[in-house]
Amino acid sequence: MAGDANTARPPDTARVLDVARAFRSAARAVGFYPASHQTVVAALEQLNASARAATAEGPLCLTILPQAFLAGGVPMDSSETVVADLAAVCHRHGIGAVILDAVATSASWHALLELLARKPEEVRAAGGVQRQWKASRHRSPAILEIDFGALLRGQVGGDFIELAGVISHYLETAG
Repeated sequence: MAGDANTARPPDTARVLDVARAFRSAARAVGFYPASHQTVVAALEQLNASARAATAEGPLCLTILPQAFLAGGVPMDSSETVVADLAAVCHRHGIGAVILDAVATSASWHALLELLARKPEEVRAAGGVQRQWKASRHRSPAILEIDFGALLRGQVGGDFIELAGVISHYLETAG
């Protein structure tokens, strides 16, 4: 369940980076090849395996910020290009958090990556990424959408660090 994500335990950074690398690789494969292509099948299996390894001790919330993300509330190394890549893809679609657990399947990862391969404007026009994800009837990984526009319009004040903390707290408790 999304709200059960254990954000108190520090994440295994290497495993989280493996998830990010597998996510980037699978996103590229899904964008280039048909679903049955061996490259897509292998990339999705790798993503599924890396996500399961990262959640061996329980669910893990990845909080998405522009060009960065936090894993279990801990900032990931922004010098890793894969961190910026994953954050950029999710941020474009308004995804504020991805909650990993051991329930996701290759089919659910494929559906999520197909959704993220669509133009963000198209997804927003169809009701937003979270509504589209719920309509797909996949339960995992859980995603939480955040309206950054509302935040920037002044509905939440403060500097970047305070805003990042507010966003992180909201997303980690919203599920």
